Amino acid sequence: MEIKKLSEITRTEVFFTGSLYHACIKNKDAIESLLISKLGLEETEVITDSGHEVCFFRDFAKEGYINRENASFEKQTFDNVFIFSENTVVLIEAKAHQGFSPKQVRYMADAAEKIKKSRQLPFEKVHLV
Repeated sequence: MEIKKLSEITRTEVFFTGSLYHACIKNKDAIESLLISKLGLEETEVITDSGHEVCFFRDFAKEGYINRENASFEKQTFDNVFIFSENTVVLIEAKAHQGFSPKQVRYMADAAEKIKKSRQLPFEKVHLV
């Protein structure tokens, strides 16, 4: 019996965002060029770090980079995070088979603003994709 590939039947974005993360690890040039082009980043920027399923606020608070202040933000997980050389961070949140609710969009936008306004983090530019 022949069955469909997982990429054809899975409903979880983790499969797709995991694939993106591993593709970046293998060769970051393609995703780097795409993000620079689509987000209007400086051509001189390069990806210096990336992560998958990043609990951004929890992890940065645990390492002492930011203060713990809002537990609900600590549960915010971004599917992919790309840190660029020029104090830029790109946060990617994905949905495989459903849209975002207005509440989710507001929450992600609030999280991006929180990162941008933080005096403890080096990110001057925050892009939410």
